[in-house]
Amino acid sequence: MARNMPESGQTQACPECGGMMEFRLGMWDCRSCGHSFEPDQPVEIELADPSESIKRAKLITRDEPADSMPAMSGGLPGGRAPGRHKMPYPLGSRLACIAGQIVVILASHAYVVTHGEMAAWIGTGTILTRVAIQLLYAAVVSVGLIWREPPIKYLTLALQIPVFIMLVMMTIIRYGLVGQPDFTRHHFIPEMDGWYWAMLMLLHTALMFAIYAVIHRDLEARAISSGRA
Repeated sequence: MARNMPESGQTQACPECGGMMEFRLGMWDCRSCGHSFEPDQPVEIELADPSESIKRAKLITRDEPADSMPAMSGGLPGGRAPGRHKMPYPLGSRLACIAGQIVVILASHAYVVTHGEMAAWIGTGTILTRVAIQLLYAAVVSVGLIWREPPIKYLTLALQIPVFIMLVMMTIIRYGLVGQPDFTRHHFIPEMDGWYWAMLMLLHTALMFAIYAVIHRDLEARAISSGRA
């Protein structure tokens, strides 16, 4: 049982000789006769109210942020799957891709204009057909970059492939690496030097990768959004 221990320095009368006793080192010690004994007066110990401890614990405890939750499905805190922090590219990136498409179309006609072949194109009506096809292609690409629906985005990606193949083929033919097929001699295809076809191929390749990056991020973000819903 707990005892009420006197504080060091307190005194009382010695029961043996009546001398002065001093409390030292947990014992009553008489200076006169040397009599000593241990104090044995028990007292009640006042315990703290448990509710007060609970209140103090609530004040100390703070809510943990959501990111500190244990890792769940996906391997990241809070159950977030890898890559979910990725957001679609901003509108500026899409407009840059559309502008790049227009630059490629203009570049495909610049050679004809600078070499004086435009008059022959206008006379045969070839220029109108070619421009109409190119504008339709650019319109589909623009819609695919802006619109959120997956079908038009997949169509946009698919259209990049035949254009790329055609530019690579014409570059190889104009450099004389392979023979020229008869269908490439059609007046619809301009008679441009190999370096010019190579330049158009490089421009289209860079633009194709940029379009793929934008659309791939859109499809990824849409899939994540659908999974959360």
